[in-house]
Amino acid sequence: MAQTADFYPVDGNGLHLGLIPDGGRRWAANQKVSLKKSYQTSGNQISDFLPEFIKNNISELSIYLSSAQNFKREAVEIEAFVDEIKEAISNHLSSLSHQHQISFKIVGRPQSQPGIFDMNAMILNQIETDKAVLKVNLCFQYDPFDELMHAFQASKDPGDLINFLWIQRPLDLVIRSGGANLLSNFLPLQSAYARLYFSDKLFNDLEWNDIFSYIDHYKKLTKKYGE
Repeated sequence: MAQTADFYPVDGNGLHLGLIPDGGRRWAANQKVSLKKSYQTSGNQISDFLPEFIKNNISELSIYLSSAQNFKREAVEIEAFVDEIKEAISNHLSSLSHQHQISFKIVGRPQSQPGIFDMNAMILNQIETDKAVLKVNLCFQYDPFDELMHAFQASKDPGDLINFLWIQRPLDLVIRSGGANLLSNFLPLQSAYARLYFSDKLFNDLEWNDIFSYIDHYKKLTKKYGE
């Protein structure tokens, strides 16, 4: 039985990194391009970073694609974002999965965007999770209350909730772009003892050296987890 006291980062099995790629709308306005172009650029950025994550001992990556609250925005923006996510899943994840031995899973609120979550079967069948060198969780229309409700309904023992969370491993570090120093409901349970790094750069302006500097700083820290 998993206990809440066990839900802390554990050294020795690679790092779990959380990524909040914020700033897509502002980047589009600054560059005078469409939202779709901005989201395409973000997707390309993430794709370029994936092999570098593997080289730097990241074994699990959770990406905050969108929160449930993001879907209160204007319909044209939601449509551009959802269309780009579907296109990226259909056209890019399969090749990335096989090329780099990466497993992908979509987590979040499935009932409102079934077209996205129907793709889970397709991407989950690419690489077996236990054989992947990098496990990627795509948090789409995510709300922590939905995750907890799912865990309560699926578990028979309150002490076993951890095993029924959509993402069961605690985060080691979280990197957010865009200048905002908050988590915005991103995996609050999993982030309990995560180190938080905030960049003023918009995500599409981030370079690998920016990401690497945060990972390198984290690796040099002494972690106590409240002890």
